[in-house]
Amino acid sequence: MTHATAENPDVNIDDIITALHVAVRGEYATYAPVLKKHERALHRLIKAHPDDVRAVSLLAMVKCELRKNTRTYVRCLEKTFNDCKDTLSDGDYALLATNLSYFYAEECSGKEKRVAELSESAIRRGSPYWETYHALALRYYRAQDFSRALPLFRRTAELSALPRHRYNYAVCLQKCGFAADSIAILRTLSTRFAEHEYDAKAYYALGVFCAQSGDTDTARGIAYDLTRVENAESYVDFDELAELMYAVGEYEQCVKLYDSDRLYETADWMSHYLYSLKSIGNAQRAAQKIADSERDIRLAIDDKTPDDFGGDEKACADYIERESTQLSELRRAYDDVFTRNITPKHEIEIPLLCVCYYIGCPRHSQ
Repeated sequence: MTHATAENPDVNIDDIITALHVAVRGEYATYAPVLKKHERALHRLIKAHPDDVRAVSLLAMVKCELRKNTRTYVRCLEKTFNDCKDTLSDGDYALLATNLSYFYAEECSGKEKRVAELSESAIRRGSPYWETYHALALRYYRAQDFSRALPLFRRTAELSALPRHRYNYAVCLQKCGFAADSIAILRTLSTRFAEHEYDAKAYYALGVFCAQSGDTDTARGIAYDLTRVENAESYVDFDELAELMYAVGEYEQCVKLYDSDRLYETADWMSHYLYSLKSIGNAQRAAQKIADSERDIRLAIDDKTPDDFGGDEKACADYIERESTQLSELRRAYDDVFTRNITPKHEIEIPLLCVCYYIGCPRHSQ
């Protein structure tokens, strides 16, 4: 859209988005002046055309990129929405309501109800944007209302060709108990070569869901594939692979992955590690590992003084309490595995893939 005014003879929103998309790839100090230049141009444009929702939305995101106070850029959208909502076309209403929902959901707290209201009203007016359906799906998913999120993720995937939307739909299907449908979708998305983020994540999720469905052989093959693909580790962490190896009973591989990445020694992870060592007949190493961990924690506690926290005695006390709790939890994990013969559970949580759902975002919309 191009607007011509005496002050601003030729402002094209698409051209600004393209220019900003290129600019924001660099360092903030480099692209901030570009943002400020376009911020001024957008202010002039909106002064002449206050109902231009694309310009208002872009201005709000420019202010966000300039790291201004959240209230500053949210107010941009709120004012236009409140002033113009009764006269906007269905498409413009949906765009503005969706982008306001985005900021309420991602930048504000306590706005969950408002996110749902705005998204639902945009859907009632026939929003053509996948972002609208994703916004509401995410709202329900975060509230663990998976059955209400499911049709919205499906509609998002219908409106957008991005593979990650089908991935998110598959994850929600699994949450709703439709394992076979979820696995079928993931098979169409994933490859053993893991060339893209959604490839690797989908292949890993496929392995996890196969393991949870009792198809251990397929899950095991996927786990080993991912250890052999060089670029897969860019998207699937060592701890995720170790969890999958544990789930399919490949305890030696689980131990190797744990050791290679020196995973943080929380009680949950330590119990998997200790059980894996027990399963491969290395109880002595498990005992040494827990002794070393306990020693390191005690030394850390003994060495800490308020001076390490800027003289803050409460912060120091809180740290010592947390580490002491960690110490007791590690010992309990060891006793559970070796004294009480408890098999630690393995519940792998597959997260959604992050997607920017701000319509016209200069950083992500190209």
